[in-house]
Amino acid sequence: MPADLLLRRDRADLLHATAGSPLLKYAGEVTHDVGGPIKAIVAHLEAEARPGERVFITYGDLPLRFYTALEIRGGQGCQSLADWPLPDWVVVRYFFRFRSSGPGAREDAERTLRFLRAEIRPGRYRRVDLPVADRRGDPYAHAARLLADWRARGILHRDHAASAYVLRTTSRFEDGSLRARTGVFLAVAVESFAGGRVKPHEKTHMGPKEDRRRLTHATACNLSPVFLLAPDSSGDLERLLVEAADGASWAAAEAIGASHEVWVVSGERAAAIARAAGAEPVYIADGHHRYETSVVVRDEAPAAWAEGARRTLAHVVSFKDPGLEILPTHRIVPGAAVARERLLELAVGRFFEPAASREAVITVVFADGSEAALACNPEAELDHVPGLPGPWAWGLPSWMCDELLVRRLAAPLVGEAPSLGYTASAVEARAAAGEAGVAFAVLLRPTELSEVKLISDLGQVMPPKSTYFAPKVPTGVVLRPLEGES
Repeated sequence: MPADLLLRRDRADLLHATAGSPLLKYAGEVTHDVGGPIKAIVAHLEAEARPGERVFITYGDLPLRFYTALEIRGGQGCQSLADWPLPDWVVVRYFFRFRSSGPGAREDAERTLRFLRAEIRPGRYRRVDLPVADRRGDPYAHAARLLADWRARGILHRDHAASAYVLRTTSRFEDGSLRARTGVFLAVAVESFAGGRVKPHEKTHMGPKEDRRRLTHATACNLSPVFLLAPDSSGDLERLLVEAADGASWAAAEAIGASHEVWVVSGERAAAIARAAGAEPVYIADGHHRYETSVVVRDEAPAAWAEGARRTLAHVVSFKDPGLEILPTHRIVPGAAVARERLLELAVGRFFEPAASREAVITVVFADGSEAALACNPEAELDHVPGLPGPWAWGLPSWMCDELLVRRLAAPLVGEAPSLGYTASAVEARAAAGEAGVAFAVLLRPTELSEVKLISDLGQVMPPKSTYFAPKVPTGVVLRPLEGES
């Protein structure tokens, strides 16, 4: 399954549509610089997609055919989806047909829905939220107007006291277990990575950072948090958060497959939590683009909210929290089915050795349903490992799979640079291994917290999709306005 991104569904084209036939609307999108969903989609694909990657779109395929060098299917196109390899990108938009009651209309809609239901499974694609302009201006101004409207209507509650917001998230995992993680929303000081107080483990890209920079300037607000991990050597942070969450919560909700409870803490108790969270350098679990953007915004903020930009919104969790969980993200490798014997002949010996499943770094799943659990060969000569960036990468599941097994050892079988697919579900990975267009699947052991810390301390970065901190921190629980902050 060669896919990892899902663009969000939108209705801006319907809510703000102008009069005219669908054909005229299409002609306008193709021949003019039109604000709105299609412009945001094209811009994002131009920045992030590689030439020749596959895109499935439910509506609006013609502009993408004109403006990108990608393989586009879906929408008004008539190409068959049978035997088409899974797309690298999926764009889900509300769609129409020129004659919604004409011959084939229902069949087209049903075909699209069948494809989406069959292929768009949880964990298979990563959702990307794009700013979408309305007909009155650019997307960032639209976001600012929407935020102002929420404030005017009382949807948002402004807390003028210096407070910490404790969040406990409880979710059920694939193995059936129920786990709760407790963290706290704080305003943390913005510092460059060179200072060593905030440590990353992931490479970032300019496109998402520029998007967030413009959004921050337009709204003067931190709209979503950076997820940080505090070593908490003393255990004080974990203890204080457990104490804060003892009693009735201030608010509770169900969202993104989990239950969330919030407690508001102020005064000296909040100050103690902040001190415990910042007692040692912190590590970014998720939100690298958000954090790096905050550094840029701090240095260019206007006087009206320059002081507020010296900090950014973060959700901080203790290393010691019993509910802190890193799940593996498994790989699906596209291509013709690879024979077990041929792949193991290339992999086992110099770098890998057969292992019991509980000791495996990776487990390869073949089209016939057989599996091969592999561990690192302890006698391997690291100086002769192709492409090894350093001893820290040896044994890291994502590097052993992506760089060593797939892109180097198995390259003669699958090609030099296959576009990997991802899923958090071992069940889905195993099922995908038997699908047409899939060479094999690879189950990874979870990255350990100690590995995240070591690699971050060394100033190195992991391959994409090395960590999946579950559950995700919900956006919208706390917003932090930059104006009036001190």
